[in-house]
Amino acid sequence: MIYFHATRGYTFTMNSFVHSWDKTLAQKVISVPYGDLDLRAPIPAGLHIFSDFERLRRPEAAYVRAFHERLLEHPESYSVLNSPTRWTGRLGLNQALSDAGINDYRAFRIGDVPPDLRFPAFVRWENEHSGSLGQPVMNHPAIQERADEHARGRLRLQRHSCWSSRSSTPAARTACSASTRC
Repeated sequence: MIYFHATRGYTFTMNSFVHSWDKTLAQKVISVPYGDLDLRAPIPAGLHIFSDFERLRRPEAAYVRAFHERLLEHPESYSVLNSPTRWTGRLGLNQALSDAGINDYRAFRIGDVPPDLRFPAFVRWENEHSGSLGQPVMNHPAIQERADEHARGRLRLQRHSCWSSRSSTPAARTACSASTRC
């Protein structure tokens, strides 16, 4: 059996994939919301796929890591894909890709934006897939203004990220724009 773990509102992603790709897999793939995991109960043997880490709050992430560690204690019964202990988040991934020279843009948390940031820059929520928060900003004060404007009613202002091209060429700015729309 294959167990796909995600937050409750997002188990549909695997279910939709299975039903559109090969309906016979529906008997072999079970979506299990993280909220339904019980560390005290027996865990069925099989392949466990972890996903959706960006939507977990810290206590939930700790619980998921504990569940993952429990699976790793019995490799004869469980296979695991996508370890929650190795997840760096979108920001960490983009920083690593930038440091390796793979990305043409850099990413920062709002409080860590360097003075040498090149504009235009994009502001977005770190943990969402909805793209930029409006049009590109053109200066440092506009970064905080954009974050404040979109933070009303939100709990995590610190989860804003700023994305900026390493290069000032128009082609690089275009690449930055396309790359930040996940």
